[in-house]
Amino acid sequence: MNECHGHIILSGANFRQSIDEHRGGVKEDVIRSRLELYRKCGVTFFRDGGDNMGASAYAAGIAGEYGIDYRTPVFAIHKNGCYGKFLGCSYSSISEFKALVLTVRQKRGDFIKIMASGILDFNQYGVVTAGAPALEELQYIVSFCHDLGYSVMAHCSGRENIRNVITAGCDSIEHGFYIDAESIHMLKEKNIIWVPTAAPVANLIGSGKFDDNVLGRIISGHFRSIETARKAGCIIAPGSDAGSGMVFPGNCTGQEYDYLTENTGLTDRELDLGADEIKKRFKFS
Repeated sequence: MNECHGHIILSGANFRQSIDEHRGGVKEDVIRSRLELYRKCGVTFFRDGGDNMGASAYAAGIAGEYGIDYRTPVFAIHKNGCYGKFLGCSYSSISEFKALVLTVRQKRGDFIKIMASGILDFNQYGVVTAGAPALEELQYIVSFCHDLGYSVMAHCSGRENIRNVITAGCDSIEHGFYIDAESIHMLKEKNIIWVPTAAPVANLIGSGKFDDNVLGRIISGHFRSIETARKAGCIIAPGSDAGSGMVFPGNCTGQEYDYLTENTGLTDRELDLGADEIKKRFKFS
């Protein structure tokens, strides 16, 4: 199986604790135990979303021992004041953004990940937390990354935010909640990969953490959008957001396949073909 969006640093339980345990240096036993979990569950490809503790970079160096093709951006890049602090590094100016990209290159990152929106408000349908780069800024930074030979992975939800990252030419959209029909058409026209990460919402249902009626409305609408994108011929790849809240390492990848195949008409074969496109595009050489 293919995990096209995960976080080796996260446990699926307490994200702050997951990060804090690496503050004195990457805990090799933690990373190895999670790689072994993925191996046992049949995961042979893992594209990490990055972190600011060096965990994903460390995992990339040893994942081959577990038969896993591992890709990492080293860390995610977010605009100062916007969502993404726990995943990586911030910039306040274009020159600072460029410096971070060059750091990724120095650390042998495989691609660039940018944070192009906030996150879902699980208490309110249709709401994404504030904070996102403007379209003109996105266009510039994506062009800069492409000129250096990097593909760009964009964390993004919300109709306007999604349209902006598509217009800017990002190579994959992660999450993509509240995508609309026009953006789905643009995805197809621009041949952009969508990794819709259903598990972080679906796994919360019944947990008591949020209103299940709101969660159900979010995920049912998301499934309909994914089905529409499939029928339109968009490239869709499987990624569970492994390690995020209630998305526990190991079996979460199989869960994501099941959510998508049981609710959107996608087949395992179609998902694996989407993952093949990720493998082709998200490797710096």
